[in-house]
Amino acid sequence: MLILQGFADASEKAFGAVIYLQSITSPGEYCSKLLCSKSRVAPIKTMTIPRLELSACLLLSKLMQKVLEALKLKIDDVKLWSDSSIALAWINTSPHLLKTFVSNRVSQIQQLTSNYQWEHVSSEMNPAD
Repeated sequence: MLILQGFADASEKAFGAVIYLQSITSPGEYCSKLLCSKSRVAPIKTMTIPRLELSACLLLSKLMQKVLEALKLKIDDVKLWSDSSIALAWINTSPHLLKTFVSNRVSQIQQLTSNYQWEHVSSEMNPAD
């Protein structure tokens, strides 16, 4: 069984995304390998942390799409993780209810990840942190 695990995170200075390929060879036996990562420097214009976290989620969404297109493997599951409760709430909200900046990013995220579920991970457990 092959699973792609994607994690997004942000700080005042940068935001990024990482994707791990996890294989389950037998019950209780897991092997995880870093597949790829991508980061961006935060804009000079001050942006709130939740907006940066949402930008990290969009970066992860785009990166995951590219990885899925490039891999010639049968992927059994895709899991997307963020430690931002606000960004996750936005992702699960209809874009027309949100302000323009957030709405535009949420629309893209929802289109790119409509077949996958976003989950919350604690900051301490987030490898993208």
